[in-house]
Amino acid sequence: MQDHVDFSSDPLGEALEAERLEEDEGRGAAQHFLGTSGPSQIPVQIGAREGGHEGAAAAGETERRRGGLAGMKGDQKVTAQVTGASRAGAPGVLAGNDADAMTELAQPLGPAGYGDAVAIVCGRQRGRDHCNLQHDREGYRHRLAAATPKMEQGLEPREKPRVGEENEVTTTSRRGSNRREGPDTGLTVESIERDLQEARQRTLDLVEDLSDEQLLGPRLAIVNPMLWEIGHLAWFQSHWVLRHLRGLALSRPDADALYDSFKVAHDIRWDLPLPTRAETLRYMGTELERALEALHAEPLNAKSTYFHRLVLYHEDMHDEAFTYTRQTLGYPAPRFTSPAPLPAAAPAAAAGAVEVPGGTFTLGAAPGTPFVFDNEKWGHPVQLQPFKIARTAVSEGEFAAFVDAGGYERREFWEEEGWTWREAAAAAHPVYWRRTAGGWERRLFDRWQPLAPEQAIIHVNWYEASAYCRWAKKRLPTEAEWEAAASGSRGAGVLAAAKRPHPWGEANPTPEHANLDGARRGVIAADALPLGDSAFGCRQMWGNVWEWTSTPFAPYPGFVEDPYKEYSAPWFDGKHMVLRGGCWATRARLLRDTWRNFYTRDRRDVFAGFRTAESLE
Repeated sequence: MQDHVDFSSDPLGEALEAERLEEDEGRGAAQHFLGTSGPSQIPVQIGAREGGHEGAAAAGETERRRGGLAGMKGDQKVTAQVTGASRAGAPGVLAGNDADAMTELAQPLGPAGYGDAVAIVCGRQRGRDHCNLQHDREGYRHRLAAATPKMEQGLEPREKPRVGEENEVTTTSRRGSNRREGPDTGLTVESIERDLQEARQRTLDLVEDLSDEQLLGPRLAIVNPMLWEIGHLAWFQSHWVLRHLRGLALSRPDADALYDSFKVAHDIRWDLPLPTRAETLRYMGTELERALEALHAEPLNAKSTYFHRLVLYHEDMHDEAFTYTRQTLGYPAPRFTSPAPLPAAAPAAAAGAVEVPGGTFTLGAAPGTPFVFDNEKWGHPVQLQPFKIARTAVSEGEFAAFVDAGGYERREFWEEEGWTWREAAAAAHPVYWRRTAGGWERRLFDRWQPLAPEQAIIHVNWYEASAYCRWAKKRLPTEAEWEAAASGSRGAGVLAAAKRPHPWGEANPTPEHANLDGARRGVIAADALPLGDSAFGCRQMWGNVWEWTSTPFAPYPGFVEDPYKEYSAPWFDGKHMVLRGGCWATRARLLRDTWRNFYTRDRRDVFAGFRTAESLE
């Protein structure tokens, strides 16, 4: 057991080790609540600022770059919440816990000054109305310069196409090309900016069509109010890449009190004085804009690259959560502005199981990997006995046979804790199934459809997966067995020492390798996509459905927390189980063969299925 991880050969590790030394002395005042639960006041003006329609057009372009698509429509009455002071004739301000119409402020307000938020009603674009909220760019630069003299001045707008849009305004530096690369990653300012913008567009796609009531949603232990959750994304971005990395203040003094997920208990998030939809979207746009300005203002290094990627992957994970929340609450399927959905991939026979030899296997990520989470660190030897693992995940048809055989009524298939859960939940079949005169149906978002026997089973929890395995005289694979089947290969009668970066080899993932990125808008046949087979012939080790393992989520030897301390360590509690491989809604850029997901055993709302295994000795 190591006392600590050696980062001496890794520039990123050295930077993060310095972070840990700072963190060990305490987070300081910046990590505590900065504001109160009272309203945040932001001057606003209705309509374009002085300068006419040309300024309004530029504002719309900048706001779309920032990802600030508002939920307000151009042909609707624009509403927000204001403080009592503004009703009495004082300068108009937005606030988070009063209720008045922003339209009342239109006449009293004069021209907006630098740094003020300006509400601009924009026209129709691609069949959708947008109300774009322009934050004065020069005013932001003035404040940024005052707060951080070391940061480069003179950022200029330039034209660059963005995913799903044309003629988007982005920024670059007078210092030179924005293709400055981060150390040992091949990433550039441009590629990071593109990914951050694309992730934000995905977030907006996932909430844009929902009503205000749907954005708040019911109080459930397994979901967040999505209005809170999108604000949390903006807080997380500003906390790590502005406050933590660069020492800048948050734009909202009440942001910690509203959005810090480890200080705001889950069950009170519905009761908070949350900003309105429009305010929240503007806040998201403001923080993204500030992050991108800061990204362009100084050269990439290991530390800045790490934190921008942390923010990106955090948003990717929440986008997956938004997707399964829509399923949980029976909302319509999300509509993405990314390319049209691909057709479901055709099945290709892959029945039975494969044998994986035993031997010494390195479980976890190798030092020097450009980005990994702390729970993947570091690769360490484990001894594996020979085993068999199914070539494919269990299908809906196979699981239906278990249900029809009385699997949910026969206690011998369930461990004690699982049976207690089953009785309390009154579970007689998977959560989104129902039996009709024509057979089993499954709810996909807000629509019922016949069960597809060839598709991978989804929305089953660890107890249900384990019960099926006992019925089938199999078991769940351990996390080490799963990783070996995904990334390992056969040596001279034992596991080879080398590991593949992807199950199929060196090539980057494509839709022919794995069902990821929401490209097919749902689950496909469990035996589709043979190009994604691992060296041992296991199919869809990436994508389609997350796969439960039999391993509790626990630290690897020598575990050391990364700066985002709350990501892993609080969940090493024996209650969370490891899942591997990603699902149809997971972003491909997020995954590695070593990536560890974790949920409690009772969660069946997530996009999880499983494959079976068995011992050979």
